[in-house]
Amino acid sequence: MTISARSGILLLAVAGMVLLFPHRDPEAAIDSGREKDSPESMKLFYAQRLYGSGDVNIFDRALAVYSAVAGTSQDALSKGNVSADNAWESLGPLNISGRVRGLAIHPGNPSTLFAASASGGVWKTTNSGSEWFPISDDLPSLANGAIAIDPNNPDRIFIGTGEPTGLAGNSHGTYSPAYLGVGVIRTLNGGASWEVMPWPNGKSAIHRIALHPADADTLFAASTSDLWKSTNGGQAWSRLLTGVITDVLYTPGRPSRVYAAIGRDYGSSANGVYVSDAGGRNFSFRKLTTNFPDPDSTGRIVMAISPANPDRVYAAVALNRSLMNGSNDFFMVLVSTNGGETWERRPNAISRSFTNTIAYYTLTIGVSPTDANTVFLGAVDWWRSTNGGTTFSKRTDWSLRNTNPNSGSYVHADQHAIVFKPGDPNTIFVGSDGGVHMSTNGGVAWSMRTYKMITTQYYAVNIDSRTPYMVYGGTQDQSNQRQNGAGDKNWSYLSGGDGSSIAVDPVNPQIIFISVNGNPRRTTDGGSSFSDLTNGLGAGPAADRQFWWRPMMLHPADRTLLFTSSQYVYRVKNPGTASTPTWQIISPDLSGSSVVVDLAVPKQEPDWMYAVTANGRAWISKDVRSGDPQWTNISTGLPNRWLSKVFVDQDDPNTAYVAASGYGTGHVFKTTNTGQQWIDISGDLPDLPAGSVVRSNTDVNTLFAATDFGVWFTTNGGTNWKRFGSGLPNLIAYDMIIAPDNRIIVGSHGRGMWATSSVLPTDRPENLPLALNIGQNYPNPVRDVTRVPFTLARATHVRLTVHDAAGRTVAVLRDAEIPAGEHTAEFSAASVPPGLYFVELRSGAAKVTKKLTVVR
Repeated sequence: MTISARSGILLLAVAGMVLLFPHRDPEAAIDSGREKDSPESMKLFYAQRLYGSGDVNIFDRALAVYSAVAGTSQDALSKGNVSADNAWESLGPLNISGRVRGLAIHPGNPSTLFAASASGGVWKTTNSGSEWFPISDDLPSLANGAIAIDPNNPDRIFIGTGEPTGLAGNSHGTYSPAYLGVGVIRTLNGGASWEVMPWPNGKSAIHRIALHPADADTLFAASTSDLWKSTNGGQAWSRLLTGVITDVLYTPGRPSRVYAAIGRDYGSSANGVYVSDAGGRNFSFRKLTTNFPDPDSTGRIVMAISPANPDRVYAAVALNRSLMNGSNDFFMVLVSTNGGETWERRPNAISRSFTNTIAYYTLTIGVSPTDANTVFLGAVDWWRSTNGGTTFSKRTDWSLRNTNPNSGSYVHADQHAIVFKPGDPNTIFVGSDGGVHMSTNGGVAWSMRTYKMITTQYYAVNIDSRTPYMVYGGTQDQSNQRQNGAGDKNWSYLSGGDGSSIAVDPVNPQIIFISVNGNPRRTTDGGSSFSDLTNGLGAGPAADRQFWWRPMMLHPADRTLLFTSSQYVYRVKNPGTASTPTWQIISPDLSGSSVVVDLAVPKQEPDWMYAVTANGRAWISKDVRSGDPQWTNISTGLPNRWLSKVFVDQDDPNTAYVAASGYGTGHVFKTTNTGQQWIDISGDLPDLPAGSVVRSNTDVNTLFAATDFGVWFTTNGGTNWKRFGSGLPNLIAYDMIIAPDNRIIVGSHGRGMWATSSVLPTDRPENLPLALNIGQNYPNPVRDVTRVPFTLARATHVRLTVHDAAGRTVAVLRDAEIPAGEHTAEFSAASVPPGLYFVELRSGAAKVTKKLTVVR
């Protein structure tokens, strides 16, 4: 996999402070296992990274980090220069997937599909979804919102980066849950290599890419920041419309006629459907207003046109969110039979509550390519009309996941994409928060098609005490989960809703404590049934402030005590055996205006507890098991940032580490005197949010930090940091633990669960021998000059050459005695034609090769 030097990290942005929710009854927050407001938990993810950082341009910061690190010694361990002990292994889940935002079918081989996942990259299947594999893990970010394939050259694929997940038009506004991106990425060889195209607005997320049916060099990108057009394959762009563009379509059979929709969620005088009869040239769009709703009353707009009747245009219109009444945030279906010149309103075609308050997040429409009367409308579930949108009937039922997930009516909630198989319109693929589902009979029955699409978004990680242990994780969209068995890469659900922290009884692993949408629950039968565990919560002097998820921690030395938090720390006795366990507040308000996000108890001092908050505060209690624990503020020296995690040293209870999110400060801090003094040990760790920090079980100076750019490690107590291990995609490492057997387990936000493939060695990783190795050249693809890093385990004579695909030598970069260590050579590609080349490093009989792509 190769990428362009212009690549930027597609991370996250939201302005604002800390997102808080009042305590609520768990059953009121769960509808047949589904959260009432799925994106709310996502908002927390973005608020965490922006709190305290000021008006920072996250994308510039991220791009600077990626550019500074790629190909350097700090990135060396991610390129395979380590022993197998330091390799990463995917733990799955193979059978549960995360959110898919875009789908595209290969026009010449309809069994081949591509899926653009929200934060897990681009995936490919060659057998209609029986199995998937990733094709973009080496891109600097894995967030996507749209995908399009050139119908005349299917190896040419365009990806719209960023995920326009909601509140479009507030891309940098308060709590906007959107993965913003840097525009369009394309491949010319089916995904073997990728290039990030120049983009005029690096803060966009893209709803749709539309390719000219005869010339894919001409394309449109509908983004949260305007409608853009390119006539040279994405090399340059011009702005055609200003606003939040939620859709863009070519008219089938008439590419000179182009439709675009502006759909700001909170209404706008610009909202509506526009048409150009000049192929979308500048100043050629006009608004189609006849019988269309008042633009200030509308929100998101999506469209569909069938090749069977190109004059019939469908538009599904959400309601301006400020006009919502209860669950009614859908406005109406509109149909035009004359290319949008006039509209027929169908306000009673479907219940206005079918979007369940999140039309800004999940709303899509599709029409059969052979029957313009057959229309599919997706939100929480899929609905179908066979009479041109006059009425709709429900075709899928999300709630069956908890009762009958093998039912032909089950499709995971929250729909985002729909495509029809070429030549067989009864075969339909849809993308949802749970991956991909397929129907082969026109939407009557459905089957899950997500196997090996490893895109689950984890928030928290834990293990049980068995030998061998099983891994647990709390997720976005996909509940709480655990492995079906130790080492098994298939996983099972634990209850519904959004998950978070999980605590497993160390003696009886059938007793498990979870949080569902921020509400604690318990099972005593291994997950067959769950009961409420909220009695006593919210009984403090002020209403509880809580996040969508909350800590759940069993006391490491006393399994009869379970802890959680809001702005207060709560304790409950006998949580696994009492008939009605009741929580007791054991702290004052520790945050002032925020929430306690993590708790830790030293094994050597079972009466102590550390606590950290989302607004830069840390506390310690040294009598946490008493009737009235006392707390001491130990925040001095910590930054005013979201403190993600606190980790207590395995050998010394006075020593603790804190991971800090946000930007502009250090991200790993250490105390050796119970918080009387904190020292920034971030060293040369890049300025990226850190979600967790742990210490090796075998080396007091070796630490690991989970960041928004993978896992980093230090072997000298924090002075120097490098990316850790080989085989880990460029993922967002959200949470991390170190197991008793010294394996690191990481929950990523979009690429599933990962662990070191074996026990970490007692030798420091930096002292392991360097193998004969070629690193990835940078920049890659290369236009002019690229640098090729390589390493030698010992001084030796080497020959470093570049060959073309036919094996002919086109350049000799080194032919000399070279000392041991890390080296760099330069290759000038100006004199060779574009294409695929191979760099070969040879020493005696040993040799290694690396692909290199030249473009013009």
